Amino acid sequence: MRILIVEDEIKIRVGMGKLITAETNHEIIGEAKNGKEGLEMIIRFKPDLVITDIKMPEMDGLEMLTKVKEQDIKVHAIILTGYSEFEYARKALTLGVKDYLLKPIGVEDLTKMLVDVGEKIKSENENKGTPDGFLRDVYLNGMIGAKESFEKLKLLCERKGYESYSLYMGYIGEGIPTYSGVFSQNMEDIMDKYQDKECIISYAGKFQEIICLVMEKKDQGEIMELFTKKIVKNHFANDNPVVWSMTEFEPFENIYESMQKVQKLQSYGMILEKGMLITEKVIERIQLEDYIYPSELEGKFKVSICNGSGKTIQNNADEFTTYMKAHCFLPESVKQAYIKLYSFIANLLQEIDVKSYEQLLNMFILKKMSEARTQTELEKLLMDMVFFIINTQEKKEDISNYTIKRAINYIREHYKEGITLEEVARKLDITPEYLSTLFNREMNINYSTFLKQFRISHAKRLLKGTNMRVYAIAEAVGYSDPKYFIRVFKEVSGQSPKEYRQQS
Repeated sequence: MRILIVEDEIKIRVGMGKLITAETNHEIIGEAKNGKEGLEMIIRFKPDLVITDIKMPEMDGLEMLTKVKEQDIKVHAIILTGYSEFEYARKALTLGVKDYLLKPIGVEDLTKMLVDVGEKIKSENENKGTPDGFLRDVYLNGMIGAKESFEKLKLLCERKGYESYSLYMGYIGEGIPTYSGVFSQNMEDIMDKYQDKECIISYAGKFQEIICLVMEKKDQGEIMELFTKKIVKNHFANDNPVVWSMTEFEPFENIYESMQKVQKLQSYGMILEKGMLITEKVIERIQLEDYIYPSELEGKFKVSICNGSGKTIQNNADEFTTYMKAHCFLPESVKQAYIKLYSFIANLLQEIDVKSYEQLLNMFILKKMSEARTQTELEKLLMDMVFFIINTQEKKEDISNYTIKRAINYIREHYKEGITLEEVARKLDITPEYLSTLFNREMNINYSTFLKQFRISHAKRLLKGTNMRVYAIAEAVGYSDPKYFIRVFKEVSGQSPKEYRQQS
């Protein structure tokens, strides 16, 4: 069962999602913080179940469900309510809501409710028996898992004498939420022109895909031309960048094989111009380049992130996306490049700022990148990560440079040893020159002076708080030569260790 959670309190929203994922096999397809976001996600994703709070900003749960009912969208709903909101719960009954959960929500109550709703949905699906349901069943479950649906579709085609078939698939992840309804109406207008043709339209909400099976007595090629003109190009011109692919097949027994083929063609939406119907002939004309990952940009990202330079980070991201669009690589290689860059940046964050790294993981960018169908989606996800890093850095304290923080932490742990600038730089995987530059810029002091002052400050504590001899203190703060330690101490504090102890 595919579930959407609509709740303005983030702790409840996220907590419920984690609970459902951990305790059941159901899929959380999205989370919305108010009814306005929830309505858009219901229209776009067509969830099986919506779990919604009643009182929320911008649009409350009841107004959202009212608009869902007005648009004749079939969806099960569970409302979250407190004892003080019981009148609202009664009103929800008029909107088709038959179930509610009282706050605070118990694990047993939630899981039992999901079982009940799941059984209702299963019963409804068993009684539907429509051609679009058969088509969706074959697509999602294959020839073996949907044997009965396949046989019913085949029988329907044989009775009407259809011999030639074409299968269209549209990925609507970047289209407007109401795209599927607009498409159905336009497709109906096209099919009205023909008496010997018919189509079945189904929607695989989990993957945001439209599946359109066109059945003909004989292949005349007219539908494909009209489809390209009135659906693909026309919708693209109206700012609906949906990826459409198409294949032809016969006999009917090849339908599932064709479904797999048309889905594979979809991947080329990653590199082809939008507004194009993707077919095998189109793919054959593509001149692919050998994949080369722009590894030098990783170094640039590392420097800009460690520097805390938001503008430079954004420029690095723009440079990366420009590079990827300028080359024609295999679709899998494009996705691989974005995932590789994400992993590099995430690993860097894990090393220098664990809290930000954990927050980044909660954005599920890696999962979304692996599911992306277009380069535009990948670009948006990369920019989401970039803006997150920029916003995080703006909130940091004065010593905002993560590399300097790591350097200082390393010095704090190893100051007793004879650590050099080169050694610290090697541990941080940067050049000594770069580390020296960072110290001068961020601390207004060079590395050797900082280390010297750090050691002497610890020496002063030991001189004041212990009876250790001067040579032992020298060794304890990283100086193997007591005479050199005395000279450095006097240089920094203006007096010898003995004089400092006596004064104290």
